[in-house]
Amino acid sequence: MKEVYAWVPWFRELARTVAAGTPKELADRTRQVHWNDNKSATVGLIRHGDESIDPLSFLYTLAARCRANPESRTRVCNSVTEVFRLKHGIPVDLDDALTFPRGTAVNATFHHYGVGRPELLWRLFSNAAKGEDAIDRKDFDAAYEIKGVGPNNLTQALFLANPDAFLPYDEATKRLMAAPVPRPDWRTCREGMEELRNRFPGCSPCEIYRFALLVSASEFEIGASAFSASTRLNRDGTELDGEFFENNWIRTDGPGSHDYWDGPPKNDAKSGESTYPLDGPALGDLILLGRGSDGRGVGVVTGNDYSASETPDKSDRIHVVWINKESCHVGTNVQTGIWRAAKIRSAFEEAAPYRPTFEMLDQLTGAESHVQPPEPAPALSVSHPRNQILYGPPGTGKTWSTVNLALAIIDGKTQADHDLGHFHELRESGHIAAVTFHQNFAYEDFIEGIRPVLGDVGGLRYEMRDGLLKTMAERARNAPEERFALIIDEINRGNVARIFGELITLIEDSRRDDGAEKTVVKLPYSDKEFSVPGNLYLIGTMNTADRSIELLDTALRRRFVFRELMPDTNHPDLPQNVGGVHCRGLQGAINNQRTHVLNREH
Repeated sequence: MKEVYAWVPWFRELARTVAAGTPKELADRTRQVHWNDNKSATVGLIRHGDESIDPLSFLYTLAARCRANPESRTRVCNSVTEVFRLKHGIPVDLDDALTFPRGTAVNATFHHYGVGRPELLWRLFSNAAKGEDAIDRKDFDAAYEIKGVGPNNLTQALFLANPDAFLPYDEATKRLMAAPVPRPDWRTCREGMEELRNRFPGCSPCEIYRFALLVSASEFEIGASAFSASTRLNRDGTELDGEFFENNWIRTDGPGSHDYWDGPPKNDAKSGESTYPLDGPALGDLILLGRGSDGRGVGVVTGNDYSASETPDKSDRIHVVWINKESCHVGTNVQTGIWRAAKIRSAFEEAAPYRPTFEMLDQLTGAESHVQPPEPAPALSVSHPRNQILYGPPGTGKTWSTVNLALAIIDGKTQADHDLGHFHELRESGHIAAVTFHQNFAYEDFIEGIRPVLGDVGGLRYEMRDGLLKTMAERARNAPEERFALIIDEINRGNVARIFGELITLIEDSRRDDGAEKTVVKLPYSDKEFSVPGNLYLIGTMNTADRSIELLDTALRRRFVFRELMPDTNHPDLPQNVGGVHCRGLQGAINNQRTHVLNREH
């Protein structure tokens, strides 16, 4: 289907139109787009003023809006086409056309409440239009300093800005790399793009990314079966590889074209292999395209019209995503028609131009391969409790210790150094988030709720807002091979029953996504299903001077592991002697006196 890549010329033309204008023109046009049913233009792009708008945020917000239902995304994209006077269209009403990164509606802008670096982002965008070589390494790396900007959304936005030159370095494409890194700089991103180009010879970035999205989908598996298909429909010599590559399909010429159409499957005397009905190639199976003894390409089946039809029709197609378009001699004859191709597959695997492709497929399926598999992610090498609370008297370093604990969890270590620089990097990338509970903190702040928003003309409207737990759960679910930590300071100061609501059960190990009793609930405001992934860790702190553990909500107590932090007179940072005063002895005496007069919780 041509539609699967129809987004490319549309985004390309849109990016060029934006690049030809000014920030003010982009802001003015953004207001004209029908983002919502009520034609309100108040989106995060301009909520904090025209000066905060940038083209990468615009493209990324637009792509995120395509996650909505077909009616909503069609309205938005048609409005953009009209406002920007684009010649190309985009069939976003078709799910098959959504083969571009769509991010999430959460943090779709590249600024934090209006605080960002729009000049830097405009410069990155302008250089992206010129190609990969035009990107300034310092500009790319500096973009990470903007709160909320990380490798995923930054490289995805550059891909949308110039889909002919860039590839995202995100969770989908990292599965196709031999040894991806969690936070790549510009040099590493370029190396990753080059690795993918080498693994997909002759394929465009949009084809590579479509395959990456398919592989990351839970229902898609690379099949064990392979079928050969000839670029010749009949024996008249007509070559159709151009049609097959352009339209992302293979087909036959209907009745009379070959025995497999008109008669039952039978063995071929020359090859010893048997023909199969046209409904044989299934989702994930390989298509080995060739002509005579030459290979023309390798594809993966994404759909089969023949299997959906009771009677084969001349208009039916086997839909394919091409993952290698190189031509080379394979030494085995690819016969006219579609055949199960065990022997031909071996010939393709041994051909040098196809070898990187099959090594990658082996890596994805876990089969034995010449490609060295990446080392296990260190984030999963050490076990930590998924829910834990650090408690003790005031001033014992509980909040300070959450930094070390969060770093140890995410980096897969038993313990970690107090590296604030690394901690802030992980906060910016979204792997760590922190919140402080208080008496006014509620379910609507933590999970989701409806919030009033002031419109441009002073009117008041209401928007659904995701809370921190829901946001972190979504991030963790989208990156199952990484770990995420949510720090809840002063957890005992909030009304736990009111804040967690019915979700208190979902944080149990057995109730999480990877648990034996996985539990899914429907949220009351959005009416969407919600569960807690297994790679999200909750770290709480509480002062025992405020409330004893015994007085905590019972539901909370039994779902958390409690770690006591008491004053440590042997702490290495506590000096032994200052001006003749034995500091460690003095601290010990003070602690003993407080325990005697008050209790050990003070």
